[in-house]
Amino acid sequence: NDANVITFFFFFFAGSGALAKTNTGGMTKASLGDGASVTADRVAVTAEHTALFNGKIDNLAASLVGASGVDVSHTVDTDVLTSVNGTVAANDDSSTMDKDVVTLKAVNNTKQNWLGSVSNGDDAGWNVRSASGGALNASAVAETDAITQTANVTVGSQANITAGSASAAGSFAADAQNNITAHNKAKINAGGAISVAEADST
Repeated sequence: NDANVITFFFFFFAGSGALAKTNTGGMTKASLGDGASVTADRVAVTAEHTALFNGKIDNLAASLVGASGVDVSHTVDTDVLTSVNGTVAANDDSSTMDKDVVTLKAVNNTKQNWLGSVSNGDDAGWNVRSASGGALNASAVAETDAITQTANVTVGSQANITAGSASAAGSFAADAQNNITAHNKAKINAGGAISVAEADST
C-alpha cells in the first residue's frame, strides 16, 4: 500500500501543501469451531497477517502560512485471531521426536521498509522532502504512522486439547505476536524567514 506525490510549487495560507495518505485494515482468522475434530501426529492452527505500506512526497517548492507544508500519513488497523473450540489431539504413541505437538499461533506483522530496497537508513531514499520554503509557526515537513493491531489466541469453553499419551509425553504452545517495523526519513532545506523549520517523523 504505497502513496507517492511530486509537487513543484504551492502557495497557501492554510492547509497542507502536499499530502499523501494510505489506509490499511482487516481481520485475519483461523478457527476450529464447535464440533470440529482434528487428530494427527502434529497439529498447528495458525493465523498470520502482514501489512506492507510506504509513501513518498518530493515537494520542490512550497511557501505556506500556518500549516504543514508537506504531510505523509499512514494508518494501519489490523486484527489476527486464532480460535479453538473443538477437539484437537496429537497423541501418536510412538517415541518419534517432534510428534505429539499442538501449536496455536496468531502473528500480526506491520512493515514499513526503507525506501529503495536497502537495508539501512543511510542508503535509503527520503519519505518526505521539501526542497525550499516551509511554514510559518508550524512544522514544514511531517510524516506520521498510526498503527493499531492485535494478535490473540483463544481456547473456548468447549475445547478439548490433548498433546501426548500415557506412553509418550507431548507439548502444547499458544503464541500471540505483534511485530512492528517502521522506517522513514524526513528532510527540509528551509529558505526565507520562517520561525519554525522542522522535519517531524513520528
